[in-house]
Amino acid sequence: MEIKNKAANISLNGVVITLATDALLASAIRTPAKNAPVAHRQSDGFGSEMIKES
Repeated sequence: MEIKNKAANISLNGVVITLATDALLASAIRTPAKNAPVAHRQSDGFGSEMIKES
């Protein structure tokens, strides 16, 4: 009986950790970065474009 309870608790802990991780990642994906660098296209003078972060 004790082994069944341990197995059930381990399984439940795994589910809780999975749900918490999913919520954390979903929140991070939806939240915009405040100081993220912005990429700008800039010509190199030879007809090619470079991407420069500012």
